[in-house]
Amino acid sequence: MDPLPYVNAGTQLLGTIAGLFGSAKENKKYEKQQSALLNNRKQDVTSIFNNEYSRDFLDTEVAKNAVKGITQNYDRSLQTNDLNVAKGGGTVEAQNASREAANSSYNDAISNLTSYGTQYRDNLRRDYQNQLGQLFNVEMNNMNQQHAQKQATWGNLMGNAADVGVGLSSLLGGDDD
Repeated sequence: MDPLPYVNAGTQLLGTIAGLFGSAKENKKYEKQQSALLNNRKQDVTSIFNNEYSRDFLDTEVAKNAVKGITQNYDRSLQTNDLNVAKGGGTVEAQNASREAANSSYNDAISNLTSYGTQYRDNLRRDYQNQLGQLFNVEMNNMNQQHAQKQATWGNLMGNAADVGVGLSSLLGGDDD
């Protein structure tokens, strides 16, 4: 009896087993690295969100610069008003009315700026939710791919085992030529 078919069947079976172990080890390593990257990204996004969301909008650089600009415009408006009144010989009532208009403009500008704080927070929250949603989709895609890989691995194992079984049964069943 020729030992070559037995060696072939044994080699095929050992190759399948070695391939399964090697593939499983690489898949675990990849999944661990990918999971770490996703978790780090999620922590970064959450940390940034928590820092920014709890921060008062008026403490942001954008708001500070806007307040500075509004205040400078207000101061210039008052100086211009005082100069115009002094040059033109305006009345105290006219000066007070002009100051009141400048105060009203200043208050409106600051009020509008604070309302942007609500929009700013809403945008932060929406962006945070979008980023978490994207990370969730990546995780779901990974889970689906891992599941498909495991199904394919088991399918390959069963197919290889069936091939080995057929080969062995034909050998042992005795095709006596």
